[in-house]
Amino acid sequence: MVLPIGSAINAGVVVVGACIGMLLGNRMPERVRLIVFQGLGLCTLSMACR
Repeated sequence: MVLPIGSAINAGVVVVGACIGMLLGNRMPERVRLIVFQGLGLCTLSMACR
């Protein structure tokens, strides 16, 4: 039986990232939050265009 190790790691990283975002999101200035979201959007677009 093959265990889905990659999927479990991915789910764990998503949960940890969400928790970090919830804890630190309100402490970041609005300008920094905007830059982070725009940067993530650009990364997503660049991956989708490949």
